[in-house]
Amino acid sequence: IELQLALLDAPEDRIAILREKAVIAELRFGDSEDAYQALAELSQHQPYDVEVLEELLRLADELGKTDAFINYGLRWIEVEDGAADVQRIRQLAQVAEREKSTDAIVFWRRLASHLPDDVDALEALAYAAHDAGEIDDGIALFRRLSRIDAQPELRRRAMRMCADLQVEVGHLEEAEASYRRLALLDPRSPVPWLSLKDLLVRRFDYVAAGEVLAEAIERTEAPEEKAQLGREAAVMLADDVGDLDGAIRHWEHVLRFEEHDLGALSALWPLYAKQGRLEEMLEVLDNYGKVATHVGQAAQYM
Repeated sequence: IELQLALLDAPEDRIAILREKAVIAELRFGDSEDAYQALAELSQHQPYDVEVLEELLRLADELGKTDAFINYGLRWIEVEDGAADVQRIRQLAQVAEREKSTDAIVFWRRLASHLPDDVDALEALAYAAHDAGEIDDGIALFRRLSRIDAQPELRRRAMRMCADLQVEVGHLEEAEASYRRLALLDPRSPVPWLSLKDLLVRRFDYVAAGEVLAEAIERTEAPEEKAQLGREAAVMLADDVGDLDGAIRHWEHVLRFEEHDLGALSALWPLYAKQGRLEEMLEVLDNYGKVATHVGQAAQYM
């Protein structure tokens, strides 16, 4: 065969011999490298022959020729038909991604064209759109990813990305709906509620912000975090909403966790005073006087 190839120059004459050489090299002699080289030369004459490209992909994969695997894959997906080997496309995408090749996105797009709800493809395309600054596409892809049959953590992560991107571009009403959906996907977590609170404060909707902050407090486990969120809620309700009853409830809640909190005590007694709850006011002032570290600081209230 080598002699025949040496004597033949015309491409059309070499094609059949190269095919034969590839088959004999692998099947008779077990020489995958020689078979690969024969097919690589053959592909120069027939660059879009599907069978040749598929054999080159197989051999490049077996021989660990990563760059060649990706390059032949790019050529192969141009000519593969609708009944494509989707597992091969997925493998090409994963290998290209592992090698940090910019061609990975080409394979993910092709995989998505065959499997529109493929989790791996949608996730890769969504993050690619995000990284490229294609925010609208990113929002659509993350929203879609959050609604398909996937692992709960992936769905939650996708919904959060969708909501965060909507905030980034100023689609605040849509973002509010997304954060509320995220809260349904992650019912025990305070994080969606805290994000929603930040959004509502940005919209100056302090009444709703106070309500969702209460939801976050209910889902927070660490006492010190509960107390801190309670302080925030109390200040918001007193200063921005004018809801003294609500503010009092939160300050009282803070004191259940931190009974000697001077900030809570000093904020609570004036609220009691405004409501004429003198007995409770005096009790708070008494407690304040007992725990204050600075006598003069306590004396001003006694």
